[in-house]
Amino acid sequence: MKPIIFSTEMVRSILDDSKTQTRRVITPQPYLKDIVSLGPSPVWAWDRGKMHVEHQSVNPDTAMKKFMPQYCPYGMSGDMLWVRESHYMFGLWMKNGVSKTGAQKWRFVPIEQKVRYIENLPDILGERPNVGWYKRPSIFMPKWASRITLRIKDVHVERAQDISNEDAIEEGCGGCLYPCERCKPTHYEPDAVKEFGGLWDKINAKRGFGWNTNPWVWKIKFEVVE
Repeated sequence: MKPIIFSTEMVRSILDDSKTQTRRVITPQPYLKDIVSLGPSPVWAWDRGKMHVEHQSVNPDTAMKKFMPQYCPYGMSGDMLWVRESHYMFGLWMKNGVSKTGAQKWRFVPIEQKVRYIENLPDILGERPNVGWYKRPSIFMPKWASRITLRIKDVHVERAQDISNEDAIEEGCGGCLYPCERCKPTHYEPDAVKEFGGLWDKINAKRGFGWNTNPWVWKIKFEVVE
């Protein structure tokens, strides 16, 4: 079982069953310069959790193939993921040496296995270095504190801008217009892709993988394990 990080907003969407897909940048991005000159455009293939690019020369008698194996770091269909999210943990901060510039370094130490989530905020937050409730970034969530487990249903490779309006809805974008048990795609705002592009840039543009760069992504479909 592997960890996966979601923002607080996306965690809410997972909990209310409006998010069943996620897209993650493939790193490193596929690099095709060394095979583009061999003939027709490369063809992406997907086989049991491994992405590879296959290129065939124009002359079938001298067919040449090159492969770029790259496995999805989150797993394959049937694998489990545990969700990391921003949270509040009960503990204290202890001094932990000094940095190269002489600044004091600190280390957070949990006390017992106490955790709260965004919808159950502590009444009072602690003040360093005292014992109390402190907000902790998602990257520091231990497995025992995770409240959401996901099962991967499918993994696919595509470009970010290949997303359909229906898939953008499954990403948690485009608010539902009608109250219903299980909304149909026609019940949603028509510009879910535009909303997704904005959210994508907030997360990935600063890393050089903005919407306009149209990076290759892992498209992961999942379901919540009850």
